[in-house]
Amino acid sequence: MSSATAESPFWLNLDPKTSRARLHVGTCSHAIEKGERQGTEKPVGSVVSRSQGGWVPFPDIEAARRVLAANWPKLTLFACRNCLRETVPPEAPLASDLDYSPTERTSVTTHRVIRDSDHSRYIKQLYNYQCQICGECIMLPGDAKYAEGHHLRPLGRGGPDHPRNIVCVCPNHHVELDYFSIPIELSTLNLLPEHNLDVAFIEYHNKEHTRKTQAEQNACGNGSLRSVA
Repeated sequence: MSSATAESPFWLNLDPKTSRARLHVGTCSHAIEKGERQGTEKPVGSVVSRSQGGWVPFPDIEAARRVLAANWPKLTLFACRNCLRETVPPEAPLASDLDYSPTERTSVTTHRVIRDSDHSRYIKQLYNYQCQICGECIMLPGDAKYAEGHHLRPLGRGGPDHPRNIVCVCPNHHVELDYFSIPIELSTLNLLPEHNLDVAFIEYHNKEHTRKTQAEQNACGNGSLRSVA
């Protein structure tokens, strides 16, 4: 096995059969255990032809993205689902100002939408946990990063659990988007080429924002404006 694994945390696998590029972390067991890189490893950051294919190590995801965009702009970049499962970010620490003493509990039955957290995690990793609206990235102890995935059209309103309906945002903007308090400006939204965000879901969000804003203005004029809390 090449020594480049220890030096390069990311591998870009170009498959000539499917014309796809798949991104792996350097310790991906999917590639290591099966020995898929054997005999096809290229120098760090090198450029290979789509017909040749192979595994190319990169020092960071930005370097891999730049090489891919410059040489194969129409090639779709996929994330290895095995890597996504192995790189689950640590749970956020408990807030220090809350009382965690035992409280009374009761049993309830509820129905909730089943979602695939891999999609949200992929989008957050794609943007390196930086908010697509403000660029904010929350750092946790141990150099861990935190961000949240927001569904533009809520799952409870028929929105799909798919990357084209998900954006990476900070907690503050997540709350504002949940309540349709702010519109989404496509011209200022940080949108990467490999993120196939559906504009229809942005339009849905903005229409809901306009509708809610008008309803609040009418309620304010009638003296019946109330808090969402």
